[in-house]
Amino acid sequence: MRFNKFLTEQDVFGFESPDADYGERSPNVDHQTKPQDFLPIKPLDTEYICDLLQKSHLGNKRPHRLFPDSVQWGVGHGAIKLKFGTGKNVIIERMSHSLYGEQTWVTKGIYNTKRDRLGTTEHKVSENIWGRLKSINETPADSPSSKIDNLQHLVVKIANKLKQDVNDPLFFNNITKINENKFIITFNVRGQGVQSPGQQRLEQAHILIEFAQDGIIHINQTDIHSPISERKWEVSHSNYILNFMPNQNVNEIIESLNTIMKYY
Repeated sequence: MRFNKFLTEQDVFGFESPDADYGERSPNVDHQTKPQDFLPIKPLDTEYICDLLQKSHLGNKRPHRLFPDSVQWGVGHGAIKLKFGTGKNVIIERMSHSLYGEQTWVTKGIYNTKRDRLGTTEHKVSENIWGRLKSINETPADSPSSKIDNLQHLVVKIANKLKQDVNDPLFFNNITKINENKFIITFNVRGQGVQSPGQQRLEQAHILIEFAQDGIIHINQTDIHSPISERKWEVSHSNYILNFMPNQNVNEIIESLNTIMKYY
């Protein structure tokens, strides 16, 4: 459908809807229809993708629905969970434990559905995700460690990958070393910043990478904002809080962060 035809033929504001009067429900209206079904480009239905994935066991792990946009297979150590995050990111996690014995969800991959949105279906996306879930389930769960060989080397590899793939308006600025076990990768914003929700201006994007005493690599992605009318450079809430293990496949760590920043 052409966009101008969409505007002229659709009751955009609901004035002609049979349900417009006092919210009364009409027997002639299909109430299963969602507002996004009438958009020129129909977005992927994340709840329906979860419906499709929930139909199958993952090995001997039984699925159960946590939330409309989240599915978990199994319980306890080795359980696998899928959830939709911001920007249609699919986050896949696996249950493990810290050195203190605390249960921890370890990030195993982040898959963005934006690249599949045009010319694809929920069935196709669910098939792609299911392949990743099966691959993860066939490998042992990752474990914590009391030491890490060279966190700085990992940080540099992450930064080099992000420099290649990050899109405007972000661009790589620097790596700040707090100590041997804590680093910050900083991305600046071109121009005078970019307006973000809540009358805020995005000034920078930070990725804090820390190897903690619990034997886990914790990664926290946050933004630095200022009010539109002034420059304050305030730290916002975390966009992503991810956990990785020192013995984990390095590509899983790099590609997960690359997906976040590439589709920022």
